[in-house]
Amino acid sequence: MHIRLISDYKSVFIPVMPRLRGFRIAIYGASESTGCKYMLPQLQFKTENVAKCVKIVYAKQFPVLHGIRVGLYEKVRTQEDRETHFETIANFLYGSFLSGENGDVCETLGEIDVPIPTGDRFKLRGERVWSGLRCGFGGATCTCWEWEDSAKFLDRIATTFPNVRYSFGIDEMRRKMRHFEVQKWIESGIKLGVLETSGDIGRSDERNVEIEGMKVRLVESEEAACVT
Repeated sequence: MHIRLISDYKSVFIPVMPRLRGFRIAIYGASESTGCKYMLPQLQFKTENVAKCVKIVYAKQFPVLHGIRVGLYEKVRTQEDRETHFETIANFLYGSFLSGENGDVCETLGEIDVPIPTGDRFKLRGERVWSGLRCGFGGATCTCWEWEDSAKFLDRIATTFPNVRYSFGIDEMRRKMRHFEVQKWIESGIKLGVLETSGDIGRSDERNVEIEGMKVRLVESEEAACVT
């Protein structure tokens, strides 16, 4: 199934499709009259349950769905274009196929083709608009976004589609994000005085641990209490 979305639409209703195996969506940028170019139409699925905050029930909506592909219709030429491309798609996915903690799991999906983050975090567009705040209508003045860790986006894909075969790009990005998150946790522990770099401490010390290639030592409670 191939859908072309333009932001002049508010939403697109999707009925139950028991035989659908592939979903391809091309998103067009907003026209000048629609304001913020990041505000896109969302998919409204037949199996959506607003009362339970469930966007889609995959087993009923698409029981044999195997592949999803989502991208922008416009060509990506610059780094800024790539960032905008991803941010726009991420906003759309969060409101449809990757609907968060209350989202359903799709065990039949084997392939997914979506853009991946360009850094360790990105601007999740549309967040403040959904919270009732006014958007700055795109460009440098746009205010309808919140920072989102790239690891969270990749984890949503893994949680929603546990049997998907990842491309090298997604797998590699997940590994890098995990390493980055662990490093931040270690640095915070060192600042708080509950961890320290192991240095020349002997291997027999049970407090020595190695996390993501970085050797640290757990500081005992008495030692930590002395840290100011």
